[in-house]
Amino acid sequence: MTRKAQKDDERQILKALLKQLNMIEAKIDDGNDPPDFLLCYKEIKVAVEITEYHADSQASGGSGQRAFDAFWQKLLDYLHLK
Repeated sequence: MTRKAQKDDERQILKALLKQLNMIEAKIDDGNDPPDFLLCYKEIKVAVEITEYHADSQASGGSGQRAFDAFWQKLLDYLHLK
């Protein structure tokens, strides 16, 4: 994947997240890589780095995977997304 295509994919991922969080009016600027983007929402500025998670990869014994899955579920619950 070219750098431009990757950047476009990352921007779409961020836009989809912002839509889910009802933050579609947030301004997205390109970052210096890292971070991928600079997000401005109301009076808040946040650096955003997009990292893909691949569910089929597992740590030895799966314990790292289970820990990540548990954290992810807590995050979804906190954000009321699942």
